Amino acid sequence: MNRFFRICFLCVAGAVMFFLGMWCSAYLEMKNTVEKANEIQIIDEIATPEPEEDIPMVETAVIPTVDLNTEYIIIKENIITGETEELMEELPSRFVGMSRSELEEYFVDYAKCPVLKDREQGFISASVESYSPQKLVVKKVYEPLHLEEKFYLKAEENYVVVYYGDNSTVYMYTNIRMDSLPEETRREIEACKEIDTYENLYSFLESYTS
Repeated sequence: MNRFFRICFLCVAGAVMFFLGMWCSAYLEMKNTVEKANEIQIIDEIATPEPEEDIPMVETAVIPTVDLNTEYIIIKENIITGETEELMEELPSRFVGMSRSELEEYFVDYAKCPVLKDREQGFISASVESYSPQKLVVKKVYEPLHLEEKFYLKAEENYVVVYYGDNSTVYMYTNIRMDSLPEETRREIEACKEIDTYENLYSFLESYTS
């Protein structure tokens, strides 16, 4: 009888061990499958970049400027008589590519030291009347001088400045530096040098303008 029970016990124990082994095998296989699936998901997340945010495209406005094909008109006004004269000239190469504001700044500086031709005609100022890539209109204002008019030379901030005969109204700013003049001429200008004719004035300016 005891032998029978032992045999039954061994059979039951064997069956339990068999099913337990099957369960463990199935559990381990399922665990491996889940771990592999997680690894694949992590790899996919790393390999797949996040979608970039759409960056709005900003269009850069192109500001039209004048070029060599631009029509260049100069209006010359005589403020003594009120007469005006309109001239068409070739656009100076230095104006190419300049905007309206740049041209306006240029003429502000130009008025301080105009070219000799404009000085001889009594140039006072210049301004941009109209601006487009097709047509540029500049107005120049002149006050013709009498040859007998008197001038005075003064020193201001180390530069020579020319005044009208009233000794208070600026006729023109020059680019002549005081420290570039002979000592005697420098002393005369510091004491307010008088020049009695238009011709003598421009003879002096041409002598010391580089």
